[in-house]
Amino acid sequence: MNQEVVVTTIWQIMEDAIRELNRGLPSDSRVEWDPERVLFGDSGDLSSLDTVNYLVLLEDGIRNQYPSCASLIERLMEDGDGGFPATPRELHAIVLSLCDT
Repeated sequence: MNQEVVVTTIWQIMEDAIRELNRGLPSDSRVEWDPERVLFGDSGDLSSLDTVNYLVLLEDGIRNQYPSCASLIERLMEDGDGGFPATPRELHAIVLSLCDT
């Protein structure tokens, strides 16, 4: 895989997942796409349920584009108390590690 293409494609998948999530949210709960924005955790913009929905959308997008990538959700659950990523930029680094670029 061409790493530059994978990096760009994963960013696009992440942004598309936010757009898809926003379609199902009330207008006052929607979030703007920003790789540095804190989305997850106590100070994040997404509720726990919205975080799970976003991760499912993201996992589906990654699997559709890169079927050989390891599972993001499984990886996050394995980390346990290792700390959950707060921003899309942190999550992006994890996704890249799963896709063996």
